[in-house]
Amino acid sequence: MKEQNTVLVTVDKKRFRGGAEYFKPDFGEAAISLQKLCTGGSASFSHTYNFLNESEIMLLLDTIDSLHSIVINESSCAHHLSYFLIRKAYRALIESKQADERSRILVINFDQHEDFGNYNDVFFCGNWGSRIFEEKGVDFLSVGIVENDRVFARIRRHNRVTEDISLEHPEELHKIYAQYDKIYVSVDMDVLTGSYRCLRTNRTNGELTANRLRVLLRQIPTHKVFAADITGLPPIGAKTVNRRASIDDVEAYLFDVRTTANILLGKLNSD
Repeated sequence: MKEQNTVLVTVDKKRFRGGAEYFKPDFGEAAISLQKLCTGGSASFSHTYNFLNESEIMLLLDTIDSLHSIVINESSCAHHLSYFLIRKAYRALIESKQADERSRILVINFDQHEDFGNYNDVFFCGNWGSRIFEEKGVDFLSVGIVENDRVFARIRRHNRVTEDISLEHPEELHKIYAQYDKIYVSVDMDVLTGSYRCLRTNRTNGELTANRLRVLLRQIPTHKVFAADITGLPPIGAKTVNRRASIDDVEAYLFDVRTTANILLGKLNSD
């Protein structure tokens, strides 16, 4: 097993400039830059990244030990990187004979957005869930969705059945987890109530507290989690950072990222 623990994946060209004020990468032993393989979004999706060469991205990600490492993606606007990470982790799961094509797979997306928009000619952070759903045949559970003053979970099954679930009844989530052999977990940090203090985006902050997120993560059966990623680090670019954020805000946010990573690493490396 490769001793990686956490892997930072960067897409922002500003990330490696000297003298960054708000964040310096300090996670694990590995870092991968995809900045040459993506561009800023189109006019209609200006707050996203366009991935230009999927085969090259998969090649660069090949060095990651998916089944024992957490991948931390710097930008919520590149959450569709999870699509490639899930493909890679699923392949590793099959090759290690921990699952086969008959195994039931669930992707859990902790996010204030469902990320299940229609997949058409534009692949972006708001529709990667539908692409995973269509191509892999897995089921897709979003937790922490904020719609019409409600905070809830929604599962979309491969047989096209959709169900909304109240987060006030965790036993309902437990019933869902029991139906699957293996689970992939993706956490977008903008699901948290305090994310707005660090991020300046066209999105509002989520409605989960950091403690609530931790409880929900710990409730996922450890033996079923086969891979995970985290997206949404505090950005450093002038166009994305909330300049009203204090150093304490940033440190608190990074603490939440590290704590989330440690919970997920504990599940991956429980053996």
